[in-house]
Amino acid sequence: MQFSWWMLLGLLAIAAGSIGVTWLLALRWTRYRRFYQLQDACRTHGLAVVPRERAALPGDSALGRLAPFRIRWFLTGGGITLLRAQSTLQTYNLLILQIPTDWPASALRPVRAATCCIDALELFSYPSTRGVERFTLHGVDPSAARRLDASQARGLLPPDIGLLIVGHELIIDFSERPFDAIEFDRMIALARQLAGILPVPRSAPAEQTA
Repeated sequence: MQFSWWMLLGLLAIAAGSIGVTWLLALRWTRYRRFYQLQDACRTHGLAVVPRERAALPGDSALGRLAPFRIRWFLTGGGITLLRAQSTLQTYNLLILQIPTDWPASALRPVRAATCCIDALELFSYPSTRGVERFTLHGVDPSAARRLDASQARGLLPPDIGLLIVGHELIIDFSERPFDAIEFDRMIALARQLAGILPVPRSAPAEQTA
């Protein structure tokens, strides 16, 4: 068979293409694995990844009271925001769900968590009729805090997850868990369950309680 430079170049091009595809796939499943997993999760839940330099919380968000932090990941859409933020001492994994009812700040803080976003708000601590083995009760309005404590929310929450309801935000603190697609599925489902069973605080405006 006669030697052909064109055939050699063709074989080299095929080999280079195979190496390039293998290299790109290796990057996808190693260095950029989290990015592609988050993209897949965003497509599933109708979210969008917001670049760090453009990611910002709403001006009236209660989370603005946290110590200065850097946003590492910011996924948002359809009234849901998933946020990974890092301060000098703590990394927060948070889910924010917009709810129609305006709540006075009320929270169930997991006892086993070393730190929690709830701590930054300096809420009052209230006694709970349901014990403090898993959660402590906090808030600014005793009536609203008691209604949260008496609701089904305590039973739905795993012992390592914190719940903060303030204004029109239902915030789940899952900082003790990974920031990944599996936890997104769990936290989004949990947030929607919680929003569905929340009582209306007695201090809510009359038009919202109608």
